Amino acid sequence: MKRIFLWLLGALLIALGLLVEAGMIGGFVALINSPVIILILLVVVFAVLIGNCIFKYGWNYTEEYDEKEDITL
Repeated sequence: MKRIFLWLLGALLIALGLLVEAGMIGGFVALINSPVIILILLVVVFAVLIGNCIFKYGWNYTEEYDEKEDITL
């Protein structure tokens, strides 16, 4: 149930991002002219990815996590 909620939260974040994008660079016209099915699939895929990241790392993601796995070449 929590994972589904986070997927929906990810979808909301993506929708808000698309709204900002449309307002900033006129992407709204491009979204209207693009195939709706592809747009829906992209929103679902990225919502699942964002929801899984929030579910896995939580809201308390800090730079300390990156420092633990510091890999240098």
